Amino acid sequence: MTEGHVVLMVETADNDGAKASDARGGSGLAGLRERLAVVDGTLEAGLLGDGVPAGATGLAPAAVPGGMS
Repeated sequence: MTEGHVVLMVETADNDGAKASDARGGSGLAGLRERLAVVDGTLEAGLLGDGVPAGATGLAPAAVPGGMS
């Protein structure tokens, strides 16, 4: 269900063979998932073979009651 929500889809076009475990700094998909959960959103991410990131889809409410601080 996406009514009243914002959908963000990201697809990996060329990652030079990097694996998800190769990421440095930040908090990656786990951090994005946590931030979306704060506003009752979700994040789904897929992997190609050998742990290579393929893309992610995030779903968040179009409006957050009380705004974000």
